Amino acid sequence: MVLVHPHIDDGGILRIQFPEDSGMSPLLVPLEPSPEVLADWKRIEDVQIWSHTTDGYICQSVDKNGMDPSTALSKYLGKDVFLMFKGPTTRHVGPPAAFPNFQSAAVFQDGYALLIASEESLVDVQQKVNLSANGVEGWSINGVAGVWEGEIVMERFRPNIVIEGAGKPYAEEEWEEVVCCGKSEAGNKNASSEYGRMILVSRCTRCQLPNIEPTTGVQHKHVPYKVLAKYRRVDPLNPYTPCFGVNAVPKESGIYSVGDTITVAKYAKAGKLPTKPGSK
Repeated sequence: MVLVHPHIDDGGILRIQFPEDSGMSPLLVPLEPSPEVLADWKRIEDVQIWSHTTDGYICQSVDKNGMDPSTALSKYLGKDVFLMFKGPTTRHVGPPAAFPNFQSAAVFQDGYALLIASEESLVDVQQKVNLSANGVEGWSINGVAGVWEGEIVMERFRPNIVIEGAGKPYAEEEWEEVVCCGKSEAGNKNASSEYGRMILVSRCTRCQLPNIEPTTGVQHKHVPYKVLAKYRRVDPLNPYTPCFGVNAVPKESGIYSVGDTITVAKYAKAGKLPTKPGSK
């Protein structure tokens, strides 16, 4: 599935591109379908996401002569699936331990709207993977030492926002609130711009999906998960799961653009999470 790429075309069209050797034509669906369009789409009211039940519409193609999107994806994936657009029912997300009174909502994400990671953090992961690949004492991992060759790219971790210039690896875990500013707003911490503010609510605990090479779809058994597990099990509430990146929730709607400036408006007081729920 990592080989299927979405693109936003002019005119508010979401183009879904399959690998060239798949023989599949691109799919074209409305990025933001109007109420009139949605009235013609089938609505499903029992979409299950982890412990949440919500609703959604089965997407239809803007190309009346094209293949039905869900049929095309089912054919490519070899299993029955639907391409869905979130329905009107709000999907509330439980508050993180560090913000017990925080209210937020999500669409089809695992838990939070945004994932933020810094280039400095990625460089650190690559350095640690290299230590393991070279069999350095304390870092050697069976299946990695003397075997692994390659680069860890940010696409493995799937962040929405990538920051450069954080100053050190994992600096993003020390931030509580940031402002994403256009060039005209840069440096004004108190500006409430169209780009808006974001609350960084928790570290992102990782599964083994980043072990999949995004350009080939091939999964490595150990990299980078086992390397991360040696030194990035830093979340007090999830002590056995490695972390990379931070989950974030926007406080204001707006457009985030490549090249915008991130300003830290507020630092976390004593780490991202309390030792246990309810502790200070």
